[in-house]
This record gives sequence, C-alpha cells and structure tokens, in this order.
Amino acid sequence: MGGPARGYRWEAFGEGNTAARTHGLYQAGRAEQIRARVEELAAAVADSHPWTAGFEAERLAFARACVDEADLRAYLDTVGPLDEHGEERSAVRTLEKFSARAARCRAALGLSPASAAVILRNMAEVVRKHPCGSSGALAQPLAALMIEGRRALERGTQGRENVEGES
Repeated sequence: MGGPARGYRWEAFGEGNTAARTHGLYQAGRAEQIRARVEELAAAVADSHPWTAGFEAERLAFARACVDEADLRAYLDTVGPLDEHGEERSAVRTLEKFSARAARCRAALGLSPASAAVILRNMAEVVRKHPCGSSGALAQPLAALMIEGRRALERGTQGRENVEGES
C-alpha cells in the first residue's frame, strides 16, 4: 500500500524543467515589485499627454495594465503559447483579458485614436460655446487639449496637401 496508486510512476523533474513555471502576475507582493515601473509609466503619460494631468488614478490603472500586459507577453515569448502537450496555455487567454483592460484604460484617457477624436470634438464644442477661454480646475487640461487639437489639424492638413500634391 505504500507505493503509487495503480502502479503509476513519474520521473522526478530534471534540470531545466519548466512545468511549474508561471507568469507570476498573481503572486503576492507583485504590486510592490512593479510600483516603480507603474509610477514611471504613469508620469510619462502625464508628460506626453498633458490633458491627463488631473486623472492620476486613471493613469496609474493604465500604467498597471500596460506593465501586466508586457510582463505576460514576455512570459509567453519565453515559454511559447502552447504547453508541452500542445495545448494553449491559460496565459494566452489571460493576456487577451489584460490587453482588453489596457485598451479600455487607453480609451478612457483619450489615448486611442477614436477616444482622442471624441475628446477633441468635445473640446471644439466647449471652445465654440465659450470663446473667451476657461478658468478653474480644467484650464490646464483644456489648454493642453487645444494645443493637441491644433497639432492634429496641422497633421491632417499636411496629409491632405501631400495626397493632393501626389495626384
């Protein structure tokens, strides 16, 4: 009675065995381990997209989603999408969920093309209704959006000129 049930036997894990290897996204203490990367990315977003300055929690959520997504991609790049039995790893589905979360955060901050267009359209409407400018808590983010809107218009105009010039 002391041996394996039904005579099953398994070899001991040898050197280089990755059967127990996981991506580590759910390990205890991960938030503390990646805090610096998340804060650095959130600060970079604020620098490159000034209209997000008033949305620290959203920038941090976006940064965390991006870091998690990047780490999961790196894990899958290392071990591959299929396990030793040719089955898709559960990490592939987890990556899809994390990528979707990052996309939702990106859109909420106005960092995707579609959400940026909505923000710029809304900004144009605010400027049209209040041509004298604005003040208060939204003054800085609105000013940043106006600058970005002007840049987008210039890029669009230049693109049309290039296309028309090629005809």
